[in-house]
Amino acid sequence: MRRAIVVGCALLALGCVLPPPRSAPLEGDPSSTLQPVARLGRWDGARFVTVAPGSVPPSHLRVIVHGWAPGWGRAVRNAPGLLAWDAIDARGRQFEPWMRDLARTLVAHDPHTIVVAYSWLDDAATGRFPLAQRDAAAHVRPHGRRLARAIEAATAPEFEAQGGQVHLLGHSYGGRVASEAAVAMEHAPAQLTLFDAPDAPLVWVTGSQMHLAELLPALPLGWGAGRTFVENYVAMVGARYTSQPLGLGELVEIALAPPHGAFDYRHRHNYPMRFYASTAGTPFGLGWSPLTPGAQAPAPGCWEQRFGEIALDRGCSGL
Repeated sequence: MRRAIVVGCALLALGCVLPPPRSAPLEGDPSSTLQPVARLGRWDGARFVTVAPGSVPPSHLRVIVHGWAPGWGRAVRNAPGLLAWDAIDARGRQFEPWMRDLARTLVAHDPHTIVVAYSWLDDAATGRFPLAQRDAAAHVRPHGRRLARAIEAATAPEFEAQGGQVHLLGHSYGGRVASEAAVAMEHAPAQLTLFDAPDAPLVWVTGSQMHLAELLPALPLGWGAGRTFVENYVAMVGARYTSQPLGLGELVEIALAPPHGAFDYRHRHNYPMRFYASTAGTPFGLGWSPLTPGAQAPAPGCWEQRFGEIALDRGCSGL
Protein backbone atom coordinates (compact mmCIF):
# COMPACT_ATOMS: atom_id res chain seq x y z
CA MET A 1 0.00 0.00 0.00
CA ARG A 2 2.92 2.33 0.69
CA ARG A 3 4.08 1.60 -2.86
CA ALA A 4 0.70 2.77 -4.16
CA ILE A 5 1.15 6.05 -2.27
CA VAL A 6 4.69 6.52 -3.62
CA VAL A 7 3.58 5.84 -7.20
CA GLY A 8 0.62 8.18 -6.82
CA CYS A 9 2.82 10.97 -5.45
CA ALA A 10 5.35 10.46 -8.26
CA LEU A 11 2.63 10.68 -10.93
CA LEU A 12 1.17 13.75 -9.23
CA ALA A 13 4.59 15.43 -9.15
CA LEU A 14 5.09 14.69 -12.85
CA GLY A 15 1.64 15.99 -13.74
CA CYS A 16 0.61 12.58 -15.10
CA VAL A 17 -2.93 11.23 -14.86
CA LEU A 18 -3.64 7.67 -15.97
CA PRO A 19 -6.91 6.79 -17.70
CA PRO A 20 -9.34 4.63 -15.74
CA PRO A 21 -8.96 0.86 -16.13
CA ARG A 22 -11.27 -0.85 -18.58
CA SER A 23 -14.25 -2.18 -16.62
CA ALA A 24 -14.74 -5.94 -16.50
CA PRO A 25 -17.87 -7.22 -18.28
CA LEU A 26 -20.99 -6.35 -16.29
CA GLU A 27 -21.95 -10.01 -16.09
CA GLY A 28 -18.57 -10.82 -14.56
CA ASP A 29 -16.25 -13.72 -15.32
CA PRO A 30 -18.23 -16.56 -16.95
CA SER A 31 -15.67 -19.05 -15.62
CA SER A 32 -16.52 -18.17 -12.00
CA THR A 33 -18.26 -20.99 -10.14
CA LEU A 34 -19.71 -18.65 -7.50
CA GLN A 35 -23.35 -17.69 -7.91
CA PRO A 36 -24.22 -14.27 -6.42
CA VAL A 37 -25.95 -15.64 -3.31
CA ALA A 38 -22.98 -17.98 -2.71
CA ARG A 39 -20.87 -14.86 -2.18
CA LEU A 40 -22.85 -13.97 0.94
CA GLY A 41 -21.96 -15.13 4.44
CA ARG A 42 -24.36 -14.67 7.36
CA TRP A 43 -22.91 -13.81 10.76
CA ASP A 44 -24.02 -16.44 13.30
CA GLY A 45 -22.35 -14.85 16.31
CA ALA A 46 -19.02 -16.56 15.80
CA ARG A 47 -18.38 -16.77 12.06
CA PHE A 48 -19.86 -16.16 8.63
CA VAL A 49 -21.87 -19.12 7.32
CA THR A 50 -23.58 -20.03 4.05
CA VAL A 51 -26.74 -18.14 3.11
CA ALA A 52 -29.53 -20.19 1.56
CA PRO A 53 -31.78 -18.54 -1.05
CA GLY A 54 -34.84 -16.92 0.51
CA SER A 55 -33.57 -17.52 4.05
CA VAL A 56 -33.27 -13.91 5.29
CA PRO A 57 -36.56 -12.91 6.96
CA PRO A 58 -37.91 -9.35 7.25
CA SER A 59 -35.30 -7.61 9.39
CA HIS A 60 -32.67 -4.91 9.39
CA LEU A 61 -30.30 -6.51 6.90
CA ARG A 62 -26.80 -5.00 7.17
CA VAL A 63 -24.50 -5.96 4.30
CA ILE A 64 -20.72 -5.50 4.73
CA VAL A 65 -18.54 -5.22 1.62
CA HIS A 66 -14.74 -5.39 1.81
CA GLY A 67 -12.38 -3.53 -0.50
CA TRP A 68 -9.19 -4.09 -2.47
CA ALA A 69 -7.08 -7.00 -1.19
CA PRO A 70 -3.39 -6.35 -1.97
CA GLY A 71 -1.13 -9.30 -1.25
CA TRP A 72 -3.90 -11.92 -1.47
CA GLY A 73 -3.50 -12.72 -5.17
CA ARG A 74 -1.56 -15.95 -4.62
CA ALA A 75 -4.09 -17.25 -2.09
CA VAL A 76 -6.89 -16.76 -4.60
CA ARG A 77 -4.92 -18.38 -7.42
CA ASN A 78 -4.39 -21.42 -5.19
CA ALA A 79 -8.07 -21.55 -4.19
CA PRO A 80 -10.19 -19.80 -6.86
CA GLY A 81 -13.45 -20.04 -4.89
CA LEU A 82 -11.94 -18.65 -1.69
CA LEU A 83 -14.35 -16.45 0.26
CA ALA A 84 -13.18 -13.39 2.18
CA TRP A 85 -14.07 -14.74 5.65
CA ASP A 86 -12.26 -18.03 5.01
CA ALA A 87 -9.01 -16.43 3.82
CA ILE A 88 -5.98 -16.88 6.10
CA ASP A 89 -2.45 -15.93 5.09
CA ALA A 90 0.77 -17.91 5.59
CA ARG A 91 1.23 -16.30 9.03
CA GLY A 92 -2.23 -17.37 10.19
CA ARG A 93 -3.81 -13.93 9.89
CA GLN A 94 -7.43 -13.57 8.76
CA PHE A 95 -8.37 -11.31 5.89
CA GLU A 96 -9.93 -8.06 7.14
CA PRO A 97 -10.75 -9.04 10.75
CA TRP A 98 -12.65 -5.75 11.08
CA MET A 99 -15.57 -7.43 9.27
CA ARG A 100 -16.13 -9.75 12.23
CA ASP A 101 -15.67 -6.96 14.76
CA LEU A 102 -18.20 -4.77 12.96
CA ALA A 103 -20.67 -7.65 12.63
CA ARG A 104 -20.54 -8.22 16.40
CA THR A 105 -21.16 -4.53 17.06
CA LEU A 106 -24.07 -4.27 14.62
CA VAL A 107 -25.85 -7.30 16.09
CA ALA A 108 -25.30 -6.11 19.66
CA HIS A 109 -26.58 -2.63 18.78
CA ASP A 110 -29.83 -3.72 17.13
CA PRO A 111 -31.69 -6.97 18.02
CA HIS A 112 -33.53 -6.78 14.69
CA THR A 113 -30.29 -6.88 12.71
CA ILE A 114 -29.05 -9.68 10.49
CA VAL A 115 -25.51 -9.16 9.23
CA VAL A 116 -24.17 -10.65 6.03
CA ALA A 117 -20.88 -10.01 4.25
CA TYR A 118 -20.31 -10.05 0.51
CA SER A 119 -17.11 -11.58 -0.87
CA TRP A 120 -15.55 -10.42 -4.13
CA LEU A 121 -12.09 -11.56 -3.05
CA ASP A 122 -11.56 -13.48 -6.31
CA ASP A 123 -11.43 -10.15 -8.17
CA ALA A 124 -10.28 -7.81 -5.38
CA ALA A 125 -7.13 -9.81 -4.59
CA THR A 126 -3.92 -8.68 -6.29
CA GLY A 127 -0.19 -8.66 -5.74
CA ARG A 128 1.50 -5.72 -4.04
CA PHE A 129 2.97 -4.25 -7.21
CA PRO A 130 2.47 -0.55 -8.07
CA LEU A 131 -0.94 0.28 -9.59
CA ALA A 132 -2.35 -3.13 -8.66
CA GLN A 133 -5.44 -1.38 -7.33
CA ARG A 134 -6.48 -0.75 -10.93
CA ASP A 135 -7.14 -4.49 -11.32
CA ALA A 136 -9.56 -4.41 -8.39
CA ALA A 137 -11.16 -1.14 -9.54
CA ALA A 138 -11.99 -2.72 -12.90
CA HIS A 139 -14.36 -5.17 -11.18
CA VAL A 140 -16.44 -2.92 -8.94
CA ARG A 141 -19.34 -2.40 -11.36
CA PRO A 142 -20.08 -6.08 -12.11
CA HIS A 143 -19.81 -6.92 -8.42
CA GLY A 144 -22.29 -4.18 -7.58
CA ARG A 145 -24.80 -5.83 -9.91
CA ARG A 146 -24.01 -9.23 -8.43
CA LEU A 147 -24.50 -7.93 -4.91
CA ALA A 148 -27.93 -6.55 -5.82
CA ARG A 149 -28.92 -9.94 -7.24
CA ALA A 150 -27.50 -11.72 -4.20
CA ILE A 151 -29.61 -9.62 -1.81
CA GLU A 152 -32.72 -10.23 -3.91
CA ALA A 153 -32.04 -14.00 -3.90
CA ALA A 154 -31.22 -14.20 -0.19
CA THR A 155 -34.23 -12.31 1.19
CA ALA A 156 -37.60 -13.95 1.77
CA PRO A 157 -40.42 -13.04 -0.64
CA GLU A 158 -42.18 -11.07 2.10
CA PHE A 159 -39.03 -9.12 3.11
CA GLU A 160 -40.14 -5.73 1.74
CA ALA A 161 -43.87 -6.11 2.42
CA GLN A 162 -43.27 -6.89 6.09
CA GLY A 163 -40.94 -3.97 6.77
CA GLY A 164 -37.51 -5.38 5.96
CA GLN A 165 -34.84 -2.73 5.38
CA VAL A 166 -31.36 -2.93 3.89
CA HIS A 167 -28.22 -1.09 5.02
CA LEU A 168 -25.13 -1.41 2.80
CA LEU A 169 -21.67 -0.71 4.28
CA GLY A 170 -18.72 -0.58 1.88
CA HIS A 171 -15.03 -0.07 2.64
CA SER A 172 -12.54 1.29 0.10
CA TYR A 173 -13.37 -0.06 -3.37
CA GLY A 174 -16.20 -1.94 -1.68
CA GLY A 175 -17.83 1.48 -1.36
CA ARG A 176 -18.36 1.55 -5.12
CA VAL A 177 -19.57 -2.07 -5.08
CA ALA A 178 -22.12 -1.16 -2.39
CA SER A 179 -23.14 2.03 -4.26
CA GLU A 180 -23.62 0.17 -7.54
CA ALA A 181 -25.77 -2.38 -5.70
CA ALA A 182 -27.83 0.39 -4.08
CA VAL A 183 -28.61 1.88 -7.50
CA ALA A 184 -29.34 -1.52 -9.07
CA MET A 185 -31.68 -2.80 -6.33
CA GLU A 186 -35.40 -2.84 -7.15
CA HIS A 187 -36.11 -1.17 -3.82
CA ALA A 188 -33.52 1.40 -2.78
CA PRO A 189 -31.79 0.60 0.53
CA ALA A 190 -32.61 2.60 3.64
CA GLN A 191 -28.94 3.42 4.20
CA LEU A 192 -25.56 3.41 2.47
CA THR A 193 -22.40 3.85 4.54
CA LEU A 194 -19.12 4.61 2.77
CA PHE A 195 -15.84 3.96 4.56
CA ASP A 196 -13.01 5.92 2.88
CA ALA A 197 -14.03 5.17 -0.72
CA PRO A 198 -11.04 6.14 -2.93
CA ASP A 199 -11.82 9.45 -4.67
CA ALA A 200 -9.08 11.79 -3.40
CA PRO A 201 -6.65 13.52 -5.83
CA LEU A 202 -3.92 11.02 -4.92
CA VAL A 203 -6.14 8.31 -6.43
CA TRP A 204 -7.12 10.33 -9.51
CA VAL A 205 -3.59 10.22 -10.91
CA THR A 206 -3.61 6.40 -10.88
CA GLY A 207 -6.93 6.35 -12.74
CA SER A 208 -8.49 4.17 -10.04
CA GLN A 209 -10.86 6.66 -8.40
CA MET A 210 -14.47 5.61 -7.79
CA HIS A 211 -16.38 8.57 -9.31
CA LEU A 212 -19.06 8.29 -6.65
CA ALA A 213 -20.18 11.89 -7.19
CA GLU A 214 -21.52 10.76 -10.56
CA LEU A 215 -23.32 7.68 -9.22
CA LEU A 216 -24.88 8.76 -5.93
CA PRO A 217 -27.39 11.24 -7.43
CA ALA A 218 -29.20 8.20 -8.91
CA LEU A 219 -30.37 7.34 -5.38
CA PRO A 220 -33.37 8.95 -3.62
CA LEU A 221 -31.09 10.76 -1.19
CA GLY A 222 -32.43 11.73 2.21
CA TRP A 223 -33.30 10.36 5.63
CA GLY A 224 -36.47 8.43 6.40
CA ALA A 225 -39.15 6.42 4.61
CA GLY A 226 -38.59 5.97 0.90
CA ARG A 227 -35.16 7.63 1.00
CA THR A 228 -31.57 6.40 1.12
CA PHE A 229 -29.49 7.93 3.89
CA VAL A 230 -25.88 8.21 2.71
CA GLU A 231 -23.06 8.82 5.18
CA ASN A 232 -19.49 9.17 3.97
CA TYR A 233 -16.51 8.66 6.32
CA VAL A 234 -13.23 10.18 5.06
CA ALA A 235 -9.89 9.19 6.58
CA MET A 236 -7.15 8.72 3.98
CA VAL A 237 -8.20 8.43 0.32
CA GLY A 238 -11.87 9.38 0.59
CA ALA A 239 -13.33 12.65 -0.68
CA ARG A 240 -16.14 15.02 0.19
CA TYR A 241 -19.03 15.36 -2.24
CA THR A 242 -21.45 17.85 -0.67
CA SER A 243 -19.32 20.78 -1.86
CA GLN A 244 -19.78 19.68 -5.48
CA PRO A 245 -22.73 21.08 -7.48
CA LEU A 246 -24.18 17.67 -8.30
CA GLY A 247 -27.29 17.44 -6.16
CA LEU A 248 -25.50 15.78 -3.24
CA GLY A 249 -26.46 18.25 -0.54
CA GLU A 250 -28.37 15.58 1.41
CA LEU A 251 -25.22 13.57 2.17
CA VAL A 252 -23.75 13.49 5.66
CA GLU A 253 -19.95 13.50 5.54
CA ILE A 254 -17.60 12.85 8.42
CA ALA A 255 -13.99 14.06 8.35
CA LEU A 256 -12.19 11.69 10.69
CA ALA A 257 -9.01 12.31 12.67
CA PRO A 258 -7.23 8.94 12.72
CA PRO A 259 -4.67 8.64 15.53
CA HIS A 260 -2.02 7.47 13.05
CA GLY A 261 0.77 9.01 11.02
CA ALA A 262 -0.01 10.75 7.74
CA PHE A 263 1.54 7.93 5.68
CA ASP A 264 0.35 5.03 7.84
CA TYR A 265 -1.95 3.98 5.02
CA ARG A 266 -3.36 0.74 6.35
CA HIS A 267 -4.29 1.96 9.82
CA ARG A 268 -5.69 5.27 8.58
CA HIS A 269 -7.65 3.57 5.78
CA ASN A 270 -9.14 1.01 8.18
CA TYR A 271 -9.90 3.54 10.91
CA PRO A 272 -13.46 4.43 9.74
CA MET A 273 -14.81 0.98 10.67
CA ARG A 274 -13.21 1.20 14.10
CA PHE A 275 -14.69 4.65 14.64
CA TYR A 276 -18.13 3.55 13.42
CA ALA A 277 -18.18 0.55 15.76
CA SER A 278 -17.42 2.93 18.62
CA THR A 279 -20.48 5.09 17.98
CA ALA A 280 -23.01 2.69 19.54
CA GLY A 281 -24.81 4.63 22.25
CA THR A 282 -23.99 8.05 20.73
CA PRO A 283 -26.32 10.33 18.73
CA PHE A 284 -24.17 9.96 15.58
CA GLY A 285 -22.90 7.06 13.48
CA LEU A 286 -25.02 4.09 14.54
CA GLY A 287 -27.06 6.53 16.61
CA TRP A 288 -28.36 8.53 13.64
CA SER A 289 -29.10 5.52 11.43
CA PRO A 290 -32.74 5.49 10.23
CA LEU A 291 -32.75 1.82 11.28
CA THR A 292 -32.11 2.77 14.92
CA PRO A 293 -35.35 3.25 16.91
CA GLY A 294 -35.76 6.84 18.07
CA ALA A 295 -32.93 8.15 15.87
CA GLN A 296 -33.03 11.76 14.73
CA ALA A 297 -32.05 12.83 11.23
CA PRO A 298 -28.65 14.58 11.29
CA ALA A 299 -28.05 17.91 9.59
CA PRO A 300 -26.66 17.27 6.09
CA GLY A 301 -23.20 18.43 5.21
CA CYS A 302 -19.85 17.98 6.91
CA TRP A 303 -19.05 16.90 10.45
CA GLU A 304 -15.57 16.71 11.95
CA GLN A 305 -14.18 14.35 14.57
CA ARG A 306 -12.45 15.83 17.58
CA PHE A 307 -8.95 14.43 17.68
CA GLY A 308 -8.61 11.65 20.25
CA GLU A 309 -12.35 11.53 20.99
CA ILE A 310 -15.39 9.63 19.73
CA ALA A 311 -17.16 12.95 19.22
CA LEU A 312 -18.19 15.10 16.25
CA ASP A 313 -18.59 18.82 15.69
CA ARG A 314 -20.66 20.39 12.94
CA GLY A 315 -18.63 21.80 10.06
CA CYS A 316 -15.23 20.88 8.62
CA SER A 317 -12.18 23.08 8.90
CA GLY A 318 -9.49 21.47 6.80
CA LEU A 319 -10.92 18.88 4.45
